[in-house]
Amino acid sequence: MIAVCPKCEYQWETRAKGELITCPSCHRKFPRPAPVVKRIGTIDAGPFVRGECDSCGREVPATSLTVCRADGETALLCPQCFLKMAGN
Repeated sequence: MIAVCPKCEYQWETRAKGELITCPSCHRKFPRPAPVVKRIGTIDAGPFVRGECDSCGREVPATSLTVCRADGETALLCPQCFLKMAGN
């Protein structure tokens, strides 16, 4: 993820997972921006195959999981988490 400091506008690549990010230039702490979520597709599986959401850990039918890229990493998301993260 590319972070941009709201104070000094310094840009850098970060893998921070916490709620706050610290700017390496001015040392200001600011909230981590919302993840960028891009839908790739769905899983083609039988009706009895179950899968786990990478965000909430809920077990759901694999066919209802959405394959997407969240902050540059591949993730399987249930419909609720996908809608919440995509901002819909």
